[in-house]
Amino acid sequence: MASRTEEIRRENLIRLLLKLFKGDATRGELKASLRVGTSTLSYLVAELREQGMVEERKRLYRVGRPSQVIGLQEDAWNVIGIKMGREGVSGVRFNARGQKMESFVRPILSHMRSNKGYTEALRDVLLYFKTHERKTPLLGIGVCSSGTVDSHRGEIVHSPVMNVEHLGVQQIATEIFGEIPILVTNDVDSLGAFEAFLNPRKDTLLISYGIGIGASYIHRGRVFHPVRGLSSFEIGHMVVANDGNCYCGQVGCLEYHASEYAILRRYQGLRESFRDFVEREEELFKDKLLELRKRARDPDHRLLRAYEEAFQYLALVVGNLVVLLKPARVVLFGEGIVGDWMADLLYKRITERFAPLMVGDFTLEVEHRIRLWEEGAAFAALLKFLPAFVASRREKQRGSA
Repeated sequence: MASRTEEIRRENLIRLLLKLFKGDATRGELKASLRVGTSTLSYLVAELREQGMVEERKRLYRVGRPSQVIGLQEDAWNVIGIKMGREGVSGVRFNARGQKMESFVRPILSHMRSNKGYTEALRDVLLYFKTHERKTPLLGIGVCSSGTVDSHRGEIVHSPVMNVEHLGVQQIATEIFGEIPILVTNDVDSLGAFEAFLNPRKDTLLISYGIGIGASYIHRGRVFHPVRGLSSFEIGHMVVANDGNCYCGQVGCLEYHASEYAILRRYQGLRESFRDFVEREEELFKDKLLELRKRARDPDHRLLRAYEEAFQYLALVVGNLVVLLKPARVVLFGEGIVGDWMADLLYKRITERFAPLMVGDFTLEVEHRIRLWEEGAAFAALLKFLPAFVASRREKQRGSA
């Protein structure tokens, strides 16, 4: 009985910390959210205050007296989020309130896109944070990457856009940081974890759109993985046609026919192969992409036509996923999503192609506040490692008592 009581108390401590991660709250708000009594909340707050994890402060209003609120201490912990992508390996350190503390980037050029190149870049980023350690405890490190990722093994299984296979990210990080908790996830899944935390009640299909096209599915408040630990929604390389040589080696991939590369090919007559485009995007095509995104905010007729043709393919894949998964929401985000009209166009294409009874009722919207990939990776690590962190702090406190 005592062990069960202790387990409940530990769970309530974690729930309280995650609630405060969303923002400061009054005791009344916390009681209602956690569904605990006044005395239980007082015990929880007192314990976390003794551990230096929460503090009480005043919430100021324009009218009336300020109220007393409880919030996370900035220095309760720090967590590092790292994004490994086509353009670079970048890391950001966040404090306990999710605020950015410092960052470091190692750019990736075409000749570096290999296991060796990414290993060197990742080591540089990790070594930067290792040599700039803070006094606050490091809760963990989250690393996110495009492609298929095995979180259990801590490796990038295959990322065609990065040209890596079976890259042992966790092993590299452990060599530098030792036994610090490390989580390796797919990049869209990492943002999916954040979205699930903020909006747990609606099953949501996230679609990332740009040069690459990715997806993540939130089911019952959690990122869905049909195979445990393995990212599953690598939709950019679903085959949608019998033509079009993709940089991954397949023919007819969604990214060839529907990504921003496809738009440039249709709108500007781009003649370079998809492989050449991906390998030399930063050096040769960055300006074309920036100009495309600028014009796409208010597209002319010809540019709109290019998107209409591309989104026919995107609608085919997204529509099939809607038929299969029945999400309440489909959310578009990414560098290539620059206007609400894109959601309207995709919704139109889906409802033209699929019968209403097949897709059911769902909303399709644009996420305007694009979170940092590093922010998603750091939060995914926080979510996974916070229970162990709380347990270790409690053990340490008991040992010093």
